[in-house]
Amino acid sequence: MNIKEQLINNDIAFLLSGGELMIWCPFCEKINTRGNCVLTFHINQETGVGQCQTCLGKCNLEELNKKLGLKPELKEVTEEINSIKLPRIWTLTDIFSKDFGNEEWLIKDLIPLPSMTAMSGNPGNFKTWITIALAQSIAEGQPFLGHFPVKQGSVLIVDEEDHMRHIKKRLLQLNVSSQLPIFYISQECIKIDETESYNSLRKLINDKNISLIILDSLVRIHTREENDAKQMAFVMNKFMLLIKDGISVLFTHHHRKQAAWGPNNASQSLRGSSDILAAVDCHLTIEKVKEENSLIIRQEKLRTAPTIDPFSVTIESQPESMRFVYAGAHDNKKTKTEEAKEAIIQLLEEESQLFRNDFQERLTTKGIAGKQAIDTAIKDLQEEAIIELVSKEDLLAGDRKKKCYKLTKLSSQLPNHIDSRETGKE
Repeated sequence: MNIKEQLINNDIAFLLSGGELMIWCPFCEKINTRGNCVLTFHINQETGVGQCQTCLGKCNLEELNKKLGLKPELKEVTEEINSIKLPRIWTLTDIFSKDFGNEEWLIKDLIPLPSMTAMSGNPGNFKTWITIALAQSIAEGQPFLGHFPVKQGSVLIVDEEDHMRHIKKRLLQLNVSSQLPIFYISQECIKIDETESYNSLRKLINDKNISLIILDSLVRIHTREENDAKQMAFVMNKFMLLIKDGISVLFTHHHRKQAAWGPNNASQSLRGSSDILAAVDCHLTIEKVKEENSLIIRQEKLRTAPTIDPFSVTIESQPESMRFVYAGAHDNKKTKTEEAKEAIIQLLEEESQLFRNDFQERLTTKGIAGKQAIDTAIKDLQEEAIIELVSKEDLLAGDRKKKCYKLTKLSSQLPNHIDSRETGKE
């Protein structure tokens, strides 16, 4: 029984002021001109310690009870304390003596077990396809992309975006066997932050002995505000409860839109509250390489081990089939050059002509590429006849020793620069 309940049960007048209770002082019992007791004694509800603001008399809860003549039933107080469920406390001895076993992996070096993983990318970057391929590998117990060993298990996929007709087409194209322990929920309005939906998922996970649940996509399976840290923390906590039961959670997510030649930091570009990135154990990004039948997968975060280097994935596509194959480590230097080329074209479309130093200053400041990648990009664009040097006669006398560039007439015949990551289906 707390101090407030004791005051009520003993008919003692009090006033609630913020986090404190105010009663008449049992020490000085100061009387005002009307003969009434003045509420000068402040009691902290949390600690039970009180002090008079007039005579400065001070006492703890036990002394206060005696002063006020209160006799709380010890049985009730004991039951209230005993009903509190305390979290487990680990001593250092407990930690050092506990054998936690070796680190387990759902997918070796990629996704720990159990864990929460975010797989992000722009629209059209094959996120949904890759999650199906991932589920297929785990259900079969075969290496993911023919390269990363997996731990075999059952998979539940919650796809709130696609109709089962489209899902069937993808399963057939990826040659997924109907006998595999992969289970689907599609367009059932599942919301992880709503009690009924969450409990139904827990039951399905237990009934089907699920090892991995894939949620495609994050924005479709909750009702909270994506940019609000507190609201997204509630959603992330729901995932953590599943992880405590040994289940791995993977959800797909989009990147926020960026400027055409802005910095390319995949982790920082994850859409929504920063609490999403803070909560996950692993963050994988997928990027479609323009004009190539390949993807780049980057492990931007891994809580339990050092991240691995980016790697390439070849898309082997036929009219009736498709598969994804590991293609080795990715040459990140090449990507920086390509990004620099795109940015240079964009800048020249906006400003008609610029000096070499302009490119270096703007692109290095934005974190797009270093000077070496920029110089390589300029050289490539000249060889491809997309940019050319401005004639010295067309420059001011003071600028004639500098190298100044403009787009060639040929460049105007090229198709508009559209980032394929912003178009198309998953």
